[in-house]
Amino acid sequence: MIQGKGDNRQKRKDHKQSVISVFQQDDRAKSQNINDLYLSADSKAVAGFSPELMGGIETISGRESNQKEGFTAIPYFVWNNRGISKMKVWIPLK
Repeated sequence: MIQGKGDNRQKRKDHKQSVISVFQQDDRAKSQNINDLYLSADSKAVAGFSPELMGGIETISGRESNQKEGFTAIPYFVWNNRGISKMKVWIPLK
């Protein structure tokens, strides 16, 4: 919760801190290059929790209807903790 100040005194805002998520090659099948990943404007994604990754992290995952493999995004701060790997933040739309 953030307490208001000045004109916002006696007000509050509840929020969850924003986290930048990244797509890492380690989360793709060996046969699928991270550079071949794209999303469509109507891609569906869900937030989840993966206890097996780094002792437990929040993830975002989904699947494109026209792609075999799904996608998983992890918080930026855990990127590269599983060894050297390619990573992307911006994924092209198709």
